[in-house]
Amino acid sequence: MNATYKRPLIFAVVLHVIALTLLFWRFAPSHDAKQYTVQPDVDVIKAVVVMEQSPSVKPDAHKKQQAAAEKAEAELKRRQLEEVKLKEAQAEAQKIADVKAAAEKIAQEKAASEAKAAAKNVMQEEALKLAAQQKAEKEAELKKEKEQVVAAEKAAQQEEAKLEAQKEAAEKAKEAELKKEEAEAKKSEEAKKAAEEKAIKEAEAKKVAEQKAAKEAEAKKAAEEKAIKEAEAKKAAEQKAVKEAEAKKAAEEKAAKELEQAQDQALQDQITKEQQAIEASKTKASQSEVDRYLALIQQALENNWTKPPNLEPGTYCLLHVQIGPGGVVVNVSIAKSSGNPALDNSARAAVFKASPLPVPDDPDLFNSFRQITLKAGAED
Repeated sequence: MNATYKRPLIFAVVLHVIALTLLFWRFAPSHDAKQYTVQPDVDVIKAVVVMEQSPSVKPDAHKKQQAAAEKAEAELKRRQLEEVKLKEAQAEAQKIADVKAAAEKIAQEKAASEAKAAAKNVMQEEALKLAAQQKAEKEAELKKEKEQVVAAEKAAQQEEAKLEAQKEAAEKAKEAELKKEEAEAKKSEEAKKAAEEKAIKEAEAKKVAEQKAAKEAEAKKAAEEKAIKEAEAKKAAEQKAVKEAEAKKAAEEKAAKELEQAQDQALQDQITKEQQAIEASKTKASQSEVDRYLALIQQALENNWTKPPNLEPGTYCLLHVQIGPGGVVVNVSIAKSSGNPALDNSARAAVFKASPLPVPDDPDLFNSFRQITLKAGAED
């Protein structure tokens, strides 16, 4: 990595580590603070016990006493909440420490030794400054808490004195307070009854809504089942169409094969007829003369044919040749293919090239050569 990019990266990592360290120290609990915050709670609880042991306390004084107790309890809960926050901060600080370790590892791997030393010095200086600042803040916070505890104790003492002075007035107001409580109880009962009626109506409305939702869910389920059935039917139709197409293809292939077999049989029948015609003509002419001209025609084919290279032994084709007067080749067709297009085409071209073919002058004997079959191929 280029040094220009290394230094900003190292500086950013160092700043993150410093920030995380400050956050950890800011919320770290102090042993002295814990000892101090426990003691005021004990004093407040004692004050509450004293007030509860005074059975002749008047209702107003009792309410004030209860308010003081609730205030002390709220203060206790607040401090407990602070302790919970401190614990959460400690856990967060542990996570931060883990992040710090990972960041330091990355910095150590990527940074040069000079950059690491500079980052470490900056971090130590900032940490010292931050430690001093945090210490001052902690001392100020502890001082503030002590002042609050002293003020609470003083207020409790003053309240106790007032309770003694208000005892007689509270007894006189007791009857009026009881009447007021009865009225409030009646009002509370009426409010409770109204709330119960409201809850019943809300429950009924909720039941109607649930029934409506159940019906909608059933309708949705039915629609989904219908869609699934339609999809399955469509799939079955598609599969049926595929099977029908395959059956049609198989039938067409079978028909094509039967047609090919029929054509082969017809060709074979034609060759048989030609051979029979030649044999019949041999009865009219000399066998040696027919064989001589057939040999001359076969020789003409061989002389004009350039055989394809690398022919397998035994590979051959049969050529059906139509011959006109004077031995002119009228047409050449492949009676039986060798399976090698090069062999078939070259042999057919050789027959045309050999035209006119040697044929007998005798018209009766020539009739036996108008349609002949020649064999062209590699020797076995």
